[in-house]
Amino acid sequence: NAERARRFAAERAASELGVDDATYLRESKEILKLGKAVLDDLGIPFWLSSGTCLGWFRQCGIIPYAKDVDFGVFIRDYRDDLIQAMVDRGFTLKHLFGKVSDGFEL
Repeated sequence: NAERARRFAAERAASELGVDDATYLRESKEILKLGKAVLDDLGIPFWLSSGTCLGWFRQCGIIPYAKDVDFGVFIRDYRDDLIQAMVDRGFTLKHLFGKVSDGFEL
């Protein structure tokens, strides 16, 4: 996959990145570290999801224009204190959809 990532990056020159993109790349790595720390502290297994997973697979990194970081957890591993633990570490809850019983997205 590393060779494919190098080809992908070569086709899309790093010079195409704007200042906002470079800032986002730096900040998103910190978000990943912090989110992982919170989930690890709670003992909740997780994975990179959606565009974050795509970027990690396709280009071995963050997609600079995605502007979000996606974590996935199984509902059986969800804990009621997860949201507060994330808020306590500086995260903001932007939306909450569904119910724990039938599909849930934070």
